[in-house]
Amino acid sequence: MFEARSAHDLDRLIAFMQQPAMRGRALAVIGFATPDTANRLYPTIASNDRADVVAAYLSQRGIVVKRARGLGAARPLLGGDDTPAKVRNERVEIWLLDAGR
Repeated sequence: MFEARSAHDLDRLIAFMQQPAMRGRALAVIGFATPDTANRLYPTIASNDRADVVAAYLSQRGIVVKRARGLGAARPLLGGDDTPAKVRNERVEIWLLDAGR
């Protein structure tokens, strides 16, 4: 489902979220994609799919995910449409939410 490094990072996150100090905390899972000039809907669909897959993985392991959504091609980390830019920009970020949010 995930590359080995990604799965390892998610499992470390799960262990972190299972610590007593994290009780009551939740996550937001935000997906991103690169622009697609041929299909303007693709970035939104792809980023939502990325966020949903990661959120499901975490939820199935008992982690509370408050939000999972894609932001399409918004907030690129690198400009350009070369391979390094695509690799960096097609990502999922996980944000730790304040208690009560």
